[in-house]
Order: sequence, then C-alpha cells, then structure tokens
Amino acid sequence: MKDELVTKWPFRETNIDYPKDKAGRHFSSEFYVRKLRNGDSIDRKWLVYSKELDKVFCFCCKLFKTAISKSQLSNVGTNDWKHLSVALKKHENSSEHMVNFRTWSELRIRLSTNQTIDKDLQELIKRDTEHWKEVLIRIIVVVKCLAEYDVPFRGTNEKLYTKSNGNFLGIIQMIAEFDPIMKEHFRRILDKETPYLDDDNLKECCLNLESALTSGEDCDIDGNDLFMELQILQVMLPNGAYNGERPWSSIEIMEFTKKMDMFPNSLLAYKILLTIPVTVASAERSFSKKSYLRSTMSQERLNGLAILSIESSFFGKCRL
Repeated sequence: MKDELVTKWPFRETNIDYPKDKAGRHFSSEFYVRKLRNGDSIDRKWLVYSKELDKVFCFCCKLFKTAISKSQLSNVGTNDWKHLSVALKKHENSSEHMVNFRTWSELRIRLSTNQTIDKDLQELIKRDTEHWKEVLIRIIVVVKCLAEYDVPFRGTNEKLYTKSNGNFLGIIQMIAEFDPIMKEHFRRILDKETPYLDDDNLKECCLNLESALTSGEDCDIDGNDLFMELQILQVMLPNGAYNGERPWSSIEIMEFTKKMDMFPNSLLAYKILLTIPVTVASAERSFSKKSYLRSTMSQERLNGLAILSIESSFFGKCRL
C-alpha cells in the first residue's frame, strides 16, 4: 500500500470551496507554497488537505514515521488555520520531517527506476495485479452479457469442468480454451494457487463490505469487528476445513460460525454471501425444453414437485 501511495503521489485539488471555522478562517491553496527569503517559492509536495476531515497532514511523516510524533501534522492532522503558517514552518524544519521526507524521496526514485531491495517481489506483485485486472475485465464482460440477455447464471453445481455447472462457468471455460489470461487463471485454481490476502487488504475488504451494507445511519455489519472475527476464525477452523481432500464449502463454514456462537458479523456476512446469488434459473432451465408442461401444469403441482426435488434426500428415506 505504501509503495502504491508513493508511486502515485498525493492527489491535490485546488478548486475547492474550503469550509470556514467559527472564526471565519479556512484553509487556502497558498499554504501549498513555501516562500523563501530570497523571494523564491517551493511547492510543499508533502502537504495534503483532507476534504472529509477539513484538516491538513504531512504525507511523508504520516507514512514513514517510526515513533510517536508531537506534531499534529504527523498524527491526527490540524485545522488551526490561524497558526498554520507557524506550524508548517516549524514542522518542515524539524529533523523528523527531513528524515521522513528523505525516505519518501529515495523510495519514490527507487520505485521509478525499479531499484528497490525487494525488486523481485515488486515485479511479482505488479504482474499479479495486472493478471487480476485482466481476469476481472473478462468476468465483468461475461456477467454483463448474461444479464443483458436475461440468461440464468447458475447450474446444479458450481465446480469447473463438470456437467450442469451453469452458463456463467461454461462461458468462462470456453474463453479459457482460447485466452491465455483465463487459461493461466484456471491453472492457478486447479493447482490451488490461491492469492494471499494480508491483514491490510482483508481489513479494507471488510470496511468496503460495511460501506456497501450501509444505508443512512443503519448498517448491517461492523467492518472492524468483522476483520477481527475473521482473523480469529481462521485460527479456530480445523485443519480439514482448508487442507483436507475436500475443503469446506461456504455453508459448512457458516454452520461452524453458527455453532461457535461468537462470530456474529462473520455469520451475517456468510448469510449475505449465500443468499445473493439465489435465482430460479434451475427451475426455468428444467422446463425450457418441454414447453407443453408450462401450459398444462398448475402452479400448485409445480410447487409440490419443486419441494419434492429440493427435499429429495429426505423423501428418499421415507417408506411409502
């Protein structure tokens, strides 16, 4: 994450109507420029303004500080516009800021010339990122195509290269026959080369899910609590859940969390995961080949047959 921020630099908006405080003061773009005694001007590239917080921060100190700093610019930010000029001058002349600014500059140069210590790791991350971008593009195109023509996605199972696994997986499999990106993606899946999700990415995903499930002041889950629960859940799951011959399905993991009764956010997240893709595609596909059934069979009988099919394992044990 740090490397990505360093590479792209802090984004700066200048055409902003800055809000005023109680005294009528506000931030100004003039603070981005440092005036020297000789009249020259230097851009304070490290100064970042947050629209959400109405505060300014030091970009390099926020990223690279190694100890607790007394400067608000390195921690919670400051919106003391009256004394901001003095605070900026004091901060940019501090040894702490100069060390962090140097670290930022050196890392930016090494990243731009590909001369970092972890050069091989950086190349691997870059290639993996590009791979997943290309995979997502192809998946989105297939999803849009199926949705546009109102075609059901799922089949009776969700495993690759098996019969009746649905239109979505079927089209993806067909693309993999010709497309090297998807072919490599399938190889990783079949060889169980799953990508590693570190704590930062996991927490970001949890917070994104919280945001997606928020409506006004109401929210279904707490992203931070979900993050902690998933970390604990990963340790508590038995080895057979992911290292066995048959890894646990999402339903089995959900049943485990329900049994433990200590992962409320995880349980709710799994419920949402398992209910979002529910469709009537299987039923529609079952009758699409026999059009006469649609006109001759009553709704009541159709419902009864559907229940018999769903509960087939139960009725198979019944002695009639």
